[in-house]
Amino acid sequence: MRPDDLAAAVAAGILDRATADRLAAFLKARADADDAASEGEVVEVARNFNEVFLSIGVILFCIGVAVAGALVFMPLVVWGLAEALRLWRRTRLPMIVLAAGFALGIVIDANVFAPDGPWSVTAAAGAALVGSVLFGLRFGVPFAAGLAAAAGAVVTGTALYQLAPGFAAAHALKVVAVYGLATFAVAMAFDASDPHRRTARAAAGFWLHMIAAAALVHGVLGQFAEGGAGPFGLWAARSIEPSSAWAIIALAALLVAVALVVDRRALLVSALSYLAGVVFLIARASSLSGETPVAVALTLVGLFVLVLGIAWRPVRGFVMKPLPDALKNRLPPQHI
Repeated sequence: MRPDDLAAAVAAGILDRATADRLAAFLKARADADDAASEGEVVEVARNFNEVFLSIGVILFCIGVAVAGALVFMPLVVWGLAEALRLWRRTRLPMIVLAAGFALGIVIDANVFAPDGPWSVTAAAGAALVGSVLFGLRFGVPFAAGLAAAAGAVVTGTALYQLAPGFAAAHALKVVAVYGLATFAVAMAFDASDPHRRTARAAAGFWLHMIAAAALVHGVLGQFAEGGAGPFGLWAARSIEPSSAWAIIALAALLVAVALVVDRRALLVSALSYLAGVVFLIARASSLSGETPVAVALTLVGLFVLVLGIAWRPVRGFVMKPLPDALKNRLPPQHI
């Protein structure tokens, strides 16, 4: 609605001036929110510095409880603090700290009370997974979804190692990739339920995408690194096969396209180390010596990130054009 539309409504007696002003402010706030959402993930970790201050208090209090010898009661203490903060005011950063503390407390208790054995790590991670889900549901903390996904990765890996150690050792990166793909599917389900990203579901999707990206990128691209050692293997290698280099570049380009379509930059962060490693090896193969290959790799990858970040909206619009409308309706809207 244009300003002259509101002025015409006031002149016609449909709205009074005060109502028109409130409506204009409301519409502007919604437009600003849509514009912010169209720029990508809105990561609201803290509303103000008071939340940082409260988080410091939470950390110090929990450390004090642990030093006093009540470490086994940490999950109860953390849950009680979360209930108290929830009654006082809805906060973000303190709840993130409490969610992490609750999961850590559960892991510690599992190691204290559960008998040592081959399944002890799996049991502790499983307890942390369940606890994170319950904490997230009770207090509406999207960060808990990421904690649950991380705990799920530990459960999957350790359980598979106990059930089939030979298979787990031989196909570790493939298992990581499959887990990353499954987590990505769950994250997309959260995103599809809130394409405008106005609820906690979208925030939970962001944290799930962070875990999915790390697992998916390392699981897929790590297989092309020397010895399957991931990005660190690339940086430690003396050279790289051209086929592996092109495969990593092609997969990185595919990830860029997927990230643009789903409007999630988190998918790209984990791939940057691989891309930088490939550029580093190519630069070193070009007879560059000393620190020059490192400088070339970091400069080119940094430039790529800057250009893509600045041009994200128009590039995303170009990528979205050929997609069917049925798919576009399930994705975040494009504003150019």
